[in-house]
Amino acid sequence: MKAGWRAHGWQFGLPLLMYLGLVGLYLFAVPVGESPDEPGHVQCIEQVSLLNQLPRIEPPPTGAWWSRSFIISGRMCYHMPLYYLLAGAVQKGTTAVTGAPLQKFVFPPSNPLGTRPMFLHGEAGAFWRLQDSTPLLAVRLFSILLSSMLLLAAYQNARLLFPREPRVAGTAVLLIAGWPQFLYMSRAINNDSLATAVAVLILILMLCRVGQPHRYIWAALLAVLALLSKLTTIFVIGVMMGGWLLEALLYRRQWRAYLGALLLCLLIWLGAFWLIGQHPILGENLRQSQLTALIIPERAQQLSYWRDVFLLALSSGWARFGWMDIYPPVWHAYVWWALLAALIVPGLLALWRQADSEASRWRTLFALLWLAGVLASFVRINVTLFQPQFRFAWASLPILAALAAKGAQVMSHKHPAWQKIYPFVLSLGLIVYNLWLMDVVLGGVYRDV
Repeated sequence: MKAGWRAHGWQFGLPLLMYLGLVGLYLFAVPVGESPDEPGHVQCIEQVSLLNQLPRIEPPPTGAWWSRSFIISGRMCYHMPLYYLLAGAVQKGTTAVTGAPLQKFVFPPSNPLGTRPMFLHGEAGAFWRLQDSTPLLAVRLFSILLSSMLLLAAYQNARLLFPREPRVAGTAVLLIAGWPQFLYMSRAINNDSLATAVAVLILILMLCRVGQPHRYIWAALLAVLALLSKLTTIFVIGVMMGGWLLEALLYRRQWRAYLGALLLCLLIWLGAFWLIGQHPILGENLRQSQLTALIIPERAQQLSYWRDVFLLALSSGWARFGWMDIYPPVWHAYVWWALLAALIVPGLLALWRQADSEASRWRTLFALLWLAGVLASFVRINVTLFQPQFRFAWASLPILAALAAKGAQVMSHKHPAWQKIYPFVLSLGLIVYNLWLMDVVLGGVYRDV
């Protein structure tokens, strides 16, 4: 079986090349600052690289919501700092290697008319014109590298969930490699790239060595890194606890080892939260996040609010660019998600039917737990804030893509010839569609600004 998987290694390599090619084009097609909260994240990184300090909210945001002083401020620096620390180190390292000056990046003038686009990039326009300084470009490449972990997670998880079907893994990677919104956000500067990368590493680790309780300890350490990237990844702790309970019941003979692993996990997590709480800056960030989470506005109790969240999440999960205000016809997103759902259902049924061992049954249940945890995290964010951006649910993509890929195989099992060619048809369709998005949708806004 290992030889068979090695023979199919190209099914990961080719989608990876497709991802790198398309995300490289988006790198030139999207001007600087034209991604959600990007200017604020840059300020946090520069506090590390220029001021040699942990990011903090200073000066406090002032003025109206869309004023320049608010958009380009340290307002995002209430997040946990791991992404900013690493990105700041990348900037310093880039300067040391290339000799490029490390200085505060000056964004173009703000657009006084609104957010389409957010900035005025000059008479020559910003379309196909890279505006980043060398240290800022290095951070973008760092984010692209982190985002590529989702491709690896899709490949590895499909291998583990469907171990006898290498083509499923290749199709799963292909789905993510050509996903427009994922490509768009991969080249953006934001802390979701690191938080999601660490989260899916936990997913790989948990699915990889079922029946070995010590992996929970390593996963607990990774969970701390995820929390130090973004506190919304706390869902991984709940999912791990649920997975531990299911696994301890399946492998009762090892109950002592599982109990010991659980106690160590709890010790790691409690110690991490205690240390965060004791730090003056991190503790304040934690308290601010806790206070925000306690706010439940009245609109969150209305059905119409959740209808809007659902519809915008579908749109932002396919292609919603800029600051969520540049997008193709929304029916494109609805068609994509309808097709994906039509494939996920038979894929899930096939996964359930083939669970013929303790390990495969646990993996099936854990995959469902993972999806439930990501959904719960996304809902919890939107209970407090209207943030229907599917990037907060990127950690679900490796599982969704694997199920959809298996569903495609099930639906085409009576047509062996089609099974061989549909990945190429899919890849060609995604490439053409992304090129259309860049030229027509993005170009229509950014070509002359």
